[in-house]
Amino acid sequence: NQIVYTSGTALKDAIAAGATTVHLASGEYKLSELGLKAGVVVECEEGTVFTGSSALNINGATIVGATFSNTSGTAGTGTVNGVYKDCTFTGSNALRWCYAGETVEFENCVFSGDVYGVHFDGGANDLKFKNCTFSGFNALGGAITLVTMEGCTFKSNGKSGYNGINLWGSAKIINTEFTFDGTVTEWIDMCGDNKTCEFTGCTVNGAPLTASQVGDYGTGNTLTIN
Repeated sequence: NQIVYTSGTALKDAIAAGATTVHLASGEYKLSELGLKAGVVVECEEGTVFTGSSALNINGATIVGATFSNTSGTAGTGTVNGVYKDCTFTGSNALRWCYAGETVEFENCVFSGDVYGVHFDGGANDLKFKNCTFSGFNALGGAITLVTMEGCTFKSNGKSGYNGINLWGSAKIINTEFTFDGTVTEWIDMCGDNKTCEFTGCTVNGAPLTASQVGDYGTGNTLTIN
């Protein structure tokens, strides 16, 4: 029978004792309490919430099914690493002041901030998003080696006045839908210099994305649309 931990301290002790897959009960926690390390998978019950501004340095662990919430500030911040699956990030900002500490992966996640959705200022590593939903002001820094997005959706959440993405570095955007309804400031922009952005199978409001819909505010960039 699996043990479902009801406190961060108990879960931390289990990891220290060698547990690699742990289960966290519904409730409110601080991410810093858990003592995460590489190879650990934390499976969260519905209603598991990490409150406040969570520093997302999880040392290469995997978190599944959690909500990161900070109604008065940023839900996720700082150096980011590890894998996040089926997670929701919500607050005044979802992710802000973030840096890719190593390869970072988000799968089936939702980023919904009152202003910022996902905002990575840098980090010289890869950043991967699969089947994720974004709203708000989204920007990905130029120091990131490569941003890959696959099967994602951008849409307005009725909170932020923005909807779209600024790409400051090289990116591969695959089978991603941009839903623009004209009620907020909306864009798809290349902003860095001497970068390569490749869009494959992407759409705007259901129609194929065209080059005229991608702004280029840098120099020496290469845009490819398939």
